[in-house]
Amino acid sequence: MGTAGPHYDARNRQFASPDPKQPFVFRTVPQRFAPYVAMQVTGADPRLFGPHDVVSGDEQRSFRVPLHKPFPGRECLHRLDPTLSLASHLVNEKLKRMHLFQREQGYPTEWTGTDLDAFPFSLRGDSIASLLPAQQANSSGVPIPQPRVYRPGAQSRDPHDIQKVLVQIPST
Repeated sequence: MGTAGPHYDARNRQFASPDPKQPFVFRTVPQRFAPYVAMQVTGADPRLFGPHDVVSGDEQRSFRVPLHKPFPGRECLHRLDPTLSLASHLVNEKLKRMHLFQREQGYPTEWTGTDLDAFPFSLRGDSIASLLPAQQANSSGVPIPQPRVYRPGAQSRDPHDIQKVLVQIPST
């Protein structure tokens, strides 16, 4: 997420989000999303595969172990000619979960039911971010720059109803 396109800082060998010449501009940082053929294993054995830092309970958890990164073409998988495309399905329900947690703790809020499934409590898909087409992003997942990083989050449809403004959230 950002307000301007990516910028590669060759000196530091990385993509840089801040722009020193424009302090209120945040550049998108390319992210790599890729499909993998994986198998599911139960338990964590760092000698074979598992989380870097094993914690209590990991022996009962399931982990997906990447085995192969598929790519388009007949050379990828025996007897198959896969066609791959990248899509995103983003979900942010932090505000919704905060209100549900408050209610569970005995602190009711005025927001309940379907209110919590709507903006600004539940954000989905392009309202969070979207990706450039693969040909523009060199097959990497690169977020499309947004005009601004935040916008007011209000349940009320009246923009002058300042008592209903809740939080600043990513813009579309």
